[in-house]
Amino acid sequence: MPRPTIAIVGAGFSGTLLALHLLRCCPEAIRVTLIERNSAFGRGQAYATGNPSHLLNVPAARMIAFHDQPNHFVDWLRRQPDAEALLAQGFVPRRLFGAYYGGHQ
Repeated sequence: MPRPTIAIVGAGFSGTLLALHLLRCCPEAIRVTLIERNSAFGRGQAYATGNPSHLLNVPAARMIAFHDQPNHFVDWLRRQPDAEALLAQGFVPRRLFGAYYGGHQ
């Protein structure tokens, strides 16, 4: 019997987060496939900006992707260069959230 497959078109922030949550909660027999025309997953247009002036519109401490790990992003951010200065300002550059999700840093 073939494995059931869930296809997600678009591997930006929403598609990647959906895939992560499906992989965490679905049986191992389910296959999740991300379909994306760009080579990078996770960032999407909203978080791919290279402009450091483009900030998140929510404080870093409220950016929660995993409700069972509410500090996941902040913990990741603390391991980055200049973390304390970034956290002190509260609103961090969008590219950092993209790096966190895209796994590029």
